[in-house]
Amino acid sequence: MNQKLIMENWRRFLKEEKKRGTRLGDEVVCLRAEISPKSDAEFTLYTPGPGTEVAEMVAELEIIGEVTLSSLKSDGPCLTPSGGNPSWHIETIHTDEKYRNVGYGGLLYGFAFYVADQNNAGLTSDKNVGTKEDAVAKWKSFEKNTQTFDKVETPAGNNTFDYAEATPDPDDDCDVLAAADENATDHSLGHKNPQIYEQSIVTYEANHMDFLEQVINSGFMSEKEFNKFLDQAAFASFKRNYDD
Repeated sequence: MNQKLIMENWRRFLKEEKKRGTRLGDEVVCLRAEISPKSDAEFTLYTPGPGTEVAEMVAELEIIGEVTLSSLKSDGPCLTPSGGNPSWHIETIHTDEKYRNVGYGGLLYGFAFYVADQNNAGLTSDKNVGTKEDAVAKWKSFEKNTQTFDKVETPAGNNTFDYAEATPDPDDDCDVLAAADENATDHSLGHKNPQIYEQSIVTYEANHMDFLEQVINSGFMSEKEFNKFLDQAAFASFKRNYDD
């Protein structure tokens, strides 16, 4: 191997390593899960800041990532399977730059697939404003991974959203806002084993409840105030990373 090729490979290695973020120990990862059955859900992953004082831990809190999703029931059957419900779609999802490429993004998608499955529905990409390039690649990879995902089918056997009532099948109709060329996928997917995410949800949600109890017992913030603070931190993280 010549010197030039060695250097090119080394630079590529360093670039790839630089892209990897921080993977935290499970004991310091918290998950606030807010789920309204048949309607919507929100999962916020975060880690309290260092220190022993609650005020410090809240002030230095860092958002790892967040996913929000909701049912498309108001937009039509949207690929309703036999005995099932209209598809859910991911409205927003992001991982903070500091925590990218170490598995948290996959976890957030997993949580979303878990909720959709619990509501007897498939999951699809954002149908309100479309999807960014990175998410398009993610959904294409889901479609190709037939060992893990199935395309949801209507009783008539259709598995593609009908945005313009072009087919006689009423169960594939879906009147959405996103333009056809802005959809990351025109399919709704079901995870074959979403229960693999249950343990992470249980562990991280327990951490959140423990930390929330610390915050409340300290008198520093009420539960309502802490949830508002977490919402603001998550929005700031989303905006910063979405713009990037």
